[in-house]
Amino acid sequence: MKNLDEITFSQEELIYLLRSLNLPDLPGMGDHPWGHIPEENALLVMETVGRGLVARRIAQFGTAQMEIDADIARLLSECAYPRQMTVLIYNQGETAIHQSFFRGAKYDVEHFLPSPWLHQFKVKPKSDMGLSLIQSLIKDAPNGETGNVISVQQSRLDEIRQLAADDIAGASQQLLELGLTSAFAEKLANVFGAPKIKILLQAVYDLGKNIQQNVFSILADEVSCWLVIAGQPGSSTIQVMQVNRKKLHEIILATFQPIANLPHKIGEPA
Repeated sequence: MKNLDEITFSQEELIYLLRSLNLPDLPGMGDHPWGHIPEENALLVMETVGRGLVARRIAQFGTAQMEIDADIARLLSECAYPRQMTVLIYNQGETAIHQSFFRGAKYDVEHFLPSPWLHQFKVKPKSDMGLSLIQSLIKDAPNGETGNVISVQQSRLDEIRQLAADDIAGASQQLLELGLTSAFAEKLANVFGAPKIKILLQAVYDLGKNIQQNVFSILADEVSCWLVIAGQPGSSTIQVMQVNRKKLHEIILATFQPIANLPHKIGEPA
C-alpha cells in the first residue's frame, strides 16, 4: 500500500490487525474492545473481518497465517510503541471525543474516532501533538483567580465529583472538609456538577522502563477554571488547583514543550 496518508478501520478491523501483529490495544479502544460482540462469536467475526481486509488489499492469505500490508503494520507499530504520546478526551455537548497523537521513529500519527467503533489514522511528517486542539478547547476558559494547591486521595475526589452531579451543596460541604475555603469549595462543586469545559490530557514523554508522563483534567464553567493533576504511576494522591486563563496557557505550553519542540517562549498566546 503506497502513499499512506489517511485510513479508517472499524473497531473489529483494528482488533484483527493488532492481534495479527501481536500489538497491544490502542488508547480509545475501551476496556472492552469487543463491545456488543459475545466472546463465543469472536472467531466467526474475525474470519469475516479478515476476508474484508483481504478485499481492501490490507491483508493477504499467507502459507501459515494472514500477512498484513507492511505500511499498515508500520503505522500501527508506531502507534502501539511510540516514542512519545498525547491523549485528549474532551466533551462536545453530551459526546465524549477521544483523540490520540503518537510520535514515532518515522513519522507522527493522529488517531481520531469520527464516530463510535470507527478509528481514523492520519500520518504526518510532524504534528503539534494536539497543542492547537487543546488551545482551541480552552480559548473560552474564564479568567478568574489562581489559588493554592490542595492534595487529596483520588478515590475521595471521585466520590465528591459523583456527588456533585446530584447534590452540589453536599459536594461543597465535603470539599470544605478537605481544607478549601467556602468560596473555593462552592466554585469547585459547581464546576464538578456542570462543567462547560471538560478535558483530560495525558502527555507521555518516555514510554521506556521508567515511564514519564503528565496527566491532568481541566474543568471550567462560566466563573472558574480548575486543574485536577494526577501523580506519577502508582500514586493515589492527586492535586487540585484553581487557575486563571494566563496560568492555564502557561501550564499547557510547558506540558507540550518537551513533545512539540515549541520554538517560542512559555506564556499566554497573544
